[in-house]
Amino acid sequence: MQQTRVQNRICRSRGLLTSCAVLALALWCLPLGQDKLGSALGFVVCALTAYVLAELCNSNSLFRVYTRSASSLFIFSAACLGFLHPWQPAIMAAFFLTASMYLLFNVDRRASLVVDTFHVFLLLGAACLFVPQLVVLIPFYYISVALLGHPFSFKAFCAGIVGLMLAAGIALCVCYLMGKLSLTESWWAELTGLCAWSVEGYLRADLLVLACWAIMILLTLWCGIYYINNRNKDKLRVRARYLFLFVQAIVLALVVALQPQYAHSLLAAMMVSLAPVAAHYFTLSSSWLCTGAFFLTLLLLCGMAVLTLTLSDLNLNDEINAILKL
Repeated sequence: MQQTRVQNRICRSRGLLTSCAVLALALWCLPLGQDKLGSALGFVVCALTAYVLAELCNSNSLFRVYTRSASSLFIFSAACLGFLHPWQPAIMAAFFLTASMYLLFNVDRRASLVVDTFHVFLLLGAACLFVPQLVVLIPFYYISVALLGHPFSFKAFCAGIVGLMLAAGIALCVCYLMGKLSLTESWWAELTGLCAWSVEGYLRADLLVLACWAIMILLTLWCGIYYINNRNKDKLRVRARYLFLFVQAIVLALVVALQPQYAHSLLAAMMVSLAPVAAHYFTLSSSWLCTGAFFLTLLLLCGMAVLTLTLSDLNLNDEINAILKL
C-alpha cells in the first residue's frame, strides 16, 4: 500500500483553499506603502482566477482524489510574489488565460465547436491585450482546439479569428472613448519590441524574477518526469489536458529564455500553467523527493512573503548587479 506523506495530507485537506485565501488576503493588504485599492483589486482577480482554476481541474478530473490544491497553490504563490503587487496587467492576463483554458478543455463536451472556438479565442485575445507576448500561444491554441475538439472545420478556424478581432475591437473602442489611443501604440511597440539574444539581457532583467522562473522551470521538468512515469493511471482525455499544460509552460519558458525582458509579464501565465501540474505531483506522489520539493517550495514562497511584507519596493536588481560587478 502506498504511504501517505505530510504533503499528501496537506494537499488533500478540505481547509487548504480557505487557509491559503486568508493568508493571501493578508499578504495583499498588509504591506505598507502600497495602493490599497490596487491591492484589493489584485486579490479579487487572483481569487477569481483560483475559482476558475478549481472548476477547470474538477470538470476535467485532473486529480484522482478530492483536492483544490491547484487553486490554493496559485492564490498563495501570487500573494507571496511581491513584484505582482499591488495590481499588474499580468494578473488580468492570467485570469483570461485560465478562462480560455477552461473552455478549451471542454470543447469536446459542447454541442457547437464553432461557438466554443469563438469564445476560447475571445478570452485569449483579452489576455493578449494585457500581455501582448501571449500572442505566441495563438497557433498552439488552434492546434489544441483541432486535437481536442475533433473534427475541426474551416468555420471553427474563422470563428477563432473573429474572436480575436472582436477582443481587439472592444479594446480599441474603449481606448477611443477614454481618449487614450496612445495605448494602442505602446501595445504594438511592446509586441514588436524583440531584440537579439544576449547575456546582457539577463543582467538588465530583474534577477529575482528570473530566479523565480528558474525554480518554476525546474519544478515543471520534475513534475513532467513524474507524470510520464505514472501517465497510465489516468484516462486518455486527462492525459491530453496535462500534455497541454506542459507544452504551454514550455512555450512560455522558451519565450522568456530568448527574451528575458518579458519575464515579469509572463510570470502569472506561467503560474497558471504550472499550478495544476505541481499540485498533481504534490498531492499524489509519496516519494521523499516530493516531500523535499514540497517543503523547499513552501520555504521559498514564505521567504518571498517576508520580503513582500517588509520591503515596499521589491526590486533587488541594482544591488545584485552591483555585487556581480565587484
